[in-house]
Amino acid sequence: MTMKARIHVGGADARQFLQGQLTADLSGVAPGEARLAAWCTAQGRVICVVTVAAASEGFDLTLPAELAAEVIHRLRRYILRARVHLEEPSIGSDAATGPDEELADVRAGLPEIYLGTTEQWIPQMLNLDLLGAIGFTKGCYPGQEIVTRTRHLGRVKRRMFRYHCEAAALAPRTALHLAGTQVGEVVRSAPSPDGSECLAVVELEAAGQALVTATGAQCSPLALPYPIPELAKA
Repeated sequence: MTMKARIHVGGADARQFLQGQLTADLSGVAPGEARLAAWCTAQGRVICVVTVAAASEGFDLTLPAELAAEVIHRLRRYILRARVHLEEPSIGSDAATGPDEELADVRAGLPEIYLGTTEQWIPQMLNLDLLGAIGFTKGCYPGQEIVTRTRHLGRVKRRMFRYHCEAAALAPRTALHLAGTQVGEVVRSAPSPDGSECLAVVELEAAGQALVTATGAQCSPLALPYPIPELAKA
């Protein structure tokens, strides 16, 4: 079960502020609509993945509660003179993501970033470009140069794939091996009726092959609900 927190971003410049920080294009998001986005370091590493919901007075960012305090602390550094205010993270009674919802998110190919995995991967490794979470024609944001260069040069060598594992849910960053060599790491995992399912960032050369954890648990590849373009080109 993952506890979620909500950070409210308000003020006259809220949209412009978030447009300059997050990967998604928020220019056309209307109240009642939501969009997946990432916040990155200048080096293009994903600090967190958030759901951005537009409200009548600003935006609500939903993310794992364990990251919320650090994210709001770091976001405040960028406000400067902008007419923006960030409210302290709130955790409501409905803020827990249960096992069924976790499994549904895994099956939908939706990544999550936790305290132990922040700043580990670039957005394309987490398939965020395939999920509509990156606006490639919008203005600048932290890490944009790396994200855009990766797209144009076609240098994505690792992508996120889905697996069934015969063991219980695997911890984030659990190593996955092929023929004795580590080829991937778990992003998120959830219990399933016959073991667990996980999403893992894996080298493209190992795509479609069964992998194994260090303890010998077998992980068999499963389909994602969206295509991986690098595999279609192969």
